[in-house]
Parts: sequence; C-alpha cells; structure tokens
Amino acid sequence: LTNDQAEDIFNQTSYAEAIQCADEYVPNLPLMKRNAIIDVASTSCRALNTFVKMKKALQMKN
Repeated sequence: LTNDQAEDIFNQTSYAEAIQCADEYVPNLPLMKRNAIIDVASTSCRALNTFVKMKKALQMKN
C-alpha cells in the first residue's frame, strides 16, 4: 500500500464519515470550529458524542 493509496482510502471513507458525524453533532458551525470537530470525529464518532457539554456550548454559539 503506497502513501497515495492510503490517503485515497482515508479521504474516501474515514474522512467522509468524520465530516458526516461532525455535521450531525452540531450542524452549521463556522469553518474553524467545524474543522476541529471533524478532527475529533475522525478519531471516533462515538467518543465525540460523549462530549455533551461541548455540544451544548456549540449549539449556543459559545
């Protein structure tokens, strides 16, 4: 597996899933906040959903 092949797999599956998870967690975030949430979601969507207080703060635009 080459680096390019691994990157293609990541971009086609893992990253797409992280984006979907982040957008479902709190939709319509500003770009910088959205990117940070995508980073967390790329590690584990399940873990992201345990951050209840952060979700409430983001929903309140804090």
